[in-house]
Amino acid sequence: MQRLCAPTREEVDRAHASKQWLDIGILSLRNLTKISRRRLAIWIVIMFSSIPLHLFYNSAVFAELHASSYMIRQVQESFFHGAKLGYSYSYNYEETKWLQNHIGQMNKLENADCIRTYLNPLVYDYSDVLLVIKDSTYTTENKTYGYEPLLGTIPYSFASATNWICNNSEDCTADKSVSNGSWQVMRTEVKYCMALKVPEECALKFSFVILLTVIICNFLKAACMVYTVLRLSEPTLVTIGDAINSFLQNSDKTATGICTASRTSIKKGLWQSAPIRHEWDPSCHLWFRSSSAVRWIITNILTGLSNTNDPSVKHLPTFGFGDANGQTLVSLGRELSLIENILLANAPQLILSVLYVMYNSIYTCELAQAEWTSFGKEATKLRVTVPGKGQISSYWLELPYSYSLPLMVTATVLHWLFSRSIFLVNIVFKDYRGKSGKRYQYSGEASGEANNADISQCGYSPLAIVLSASLSTLFIIVGVANGLRRYPAGPPLAATCSAALSAACHPPPEEAPDLAFGPVQWGDVGTVTEDGIRHLSLSGLRVQPPDLHALYS
Repeated sequence: MQRLCAPTREEVDRAHASKQWLDIGILSLRNLTKISRRRLAIWIVIMFSSIPLHLFYNSAVFAELHASSYMIRQVQESFFHGAKLGYSYSYNYEETKWLQNHIGQMNKLENADCIRTYLNPLVYDYSDVLLVIKDSTYTTENKTYGYEPLLGTIPYSFASATNWICNNSEDCTADKSVSNGSWQVMRTEVKYCMALKVPEECALKFSFVILLTVIICNFLKAACMVYTVLRLSEPTLVTIGDAINSFLQNSDKTATGICTASRTSIKKGLWQSAPIRHEWDPSCHLWFRSSSAVRWIITNILTGLSNTNDPSVKHLPTFGFGDANGQTLVSLGRELSLIENILLANAPQLILSVLYVMYNSIYTCELAQAEWTSFGKEATKLRVTVPGKGQISSYWLELPYSYSLPLMVTATVLHWLFSRSIFLVNIVFKDYRGKSGKRYQYSGEASGEANNADISQCGYSPLAIVLSASLSTLFIIVGVANGLRRYPAGPPLAATCSAALSAACHPPPEEAPDLAFGPVQWGDVGTVTEDGIRHLSLSGLRVQPPDLHALYS
């Protein structure tokens, strides 16, 4: 995309003729109104085809988890010895009788293990649970069957899945469930639990619509790239070396007489008053000044928006890393569709992609200025995309590998962390037989049915969020620290401004016409007008350091 929005020399000349400047060497929105319609159309297709990829690609294939819709039964020890069941619970008689006949498939859990297992609203490896109470705690006699071994049932409900553990307390924890060393459920003390062990199951699902969207977007991007390589042969100024090479071979008359111009002075309208006479500014500018303040502000605001979570650090390990947990589901007050949940889960991915482009532009501006400043130190060969004799080939655009590789690795890790921070949760509830659907329940004197609908929501991982926020903060710190470095005194702060670069490319007439194909250096070229005005420019000849007391034009 940076290649597409890079201007040609003709486009730069047209902009300069109207006293407007373009960006060289970065992905610039400023250039879009000045480049050819064909390149603009391709740029727009690539950009808009990228948005669905960031919003849907991560959720095209997703996991479906199978959680237990279980029943909690209070029983006495006689239940395990074949005691007959009364008809008062005949609505789930078959289920209860099946459990009584398959005690061997159940695991005994001490109270602490039982609480820990069922405290998560989503239980995957256990189903129905029997709470074995002390015989002296609660007894009831049936005239036909004697002492009733089944004392009551509690149906599972996802909305209040753990309330039974703490006697209908919504703020339920393992510590609060135990009082004075004993665990009581419905005013009866529990000795231990018998939990039905079930195999953990999951399924891999995919959305045909999303996959088709992803395939179409990738096809469009690939087609645009192939077309760009094969059909767009017009030379563009991709690096500042390309711009300097062009300006030295064919000087830009609109930028004469402003050899001390910087990007800031161009933006303030200095160009409109050309020619001007000005002293050279020997300031050693901070690196962050090579990029606009607006770009810095927007970048850091987006970074803050991508980390607007404040989880409790104390309980981070208990929620796992990117695991679906009933206590970490996003609730927006209404049920969202699958597409809405996917958009919610992947919105941070889109923000992160925009951040990557913004940070890439900031570092590009800083390093473009560093490359431009190097011409003030010593004679340097031009780094261009299509090198001639005496020039350097550009195997990267503006970011060297020492910057681009860490930036790409950091962005990749952040994308992965964001995918674990907020993610799509698709859960199907199944009973002890592995079947989904309605389960009948009875509690006290009310009977009815508990229908736990499948869940399609976004879950979040506090631990992953904290790691994402930490790495993002470190990323900001590194960016700010890099921006606090200083450039040595030298050429004006041009960065990527085409007008400021052009203003420094007016060598004296005695220069060789092919000076762009050899080392060039910026400085005082020694020409003096009748009124003592000197000139600064890139030159293939010997130059002098600027004179602090001279006027330059």
